[in-house]
Amino acid sequence: MRIRYYLNNIYNKLVKANDTPHRIALGFGIGVFYGLFPFVGVVFTIITSLIFKANKASALIGCFVTNTWMTALLLLPSIKVGSKMFGVDWRAVWQDMRLKDFSSDVLLPSIVGFLTIALAVGVLGYLISLFFIIKYRKHRGQNYAEDIRS
Repeated sequence: MRIRYYLNNIYNKLVKANDTPHRIALGFGIGVFYGLFPFVGVVFTIITSLIFKANKASALIGCFVTNTWMTALLLLPSIKVGSKMFGVDWRAVWQDMRLKDFSSDVLLPSIVGFLTIALAVGVLGYLISLFFIIKYRKHRGQNYAEDIRS
């Protein structure tokens, strides 16, 4: 029951934000990206939101929804994705990481894997939030078509 209330609260804050659908969704996507990427978070989220003129409140919501605790869940998939991209065996990278060998042979596939997954989920967060924001505003009879281009 709490999860439903939590998700409903996030939904309401996003769709009712006083900004264009694009800026709200862009902020959310940026926040999701930085929330998933390890060791960065709120500061980078705000800076990137300022650079891209995205909604800062929705960026913080995205960052907090996918906080860095997700890093623990994404560690192994990130190593697998990064290792696949570099053509190395993910088991060797995983073993070296468990042995605390943080050489470039271990860090590079891990970082690239995290970037790839975070970027994909961030873009997905942008698209899903944009869809729901536009749907909500269309249902409420608000003009949204020119807001997307702003």
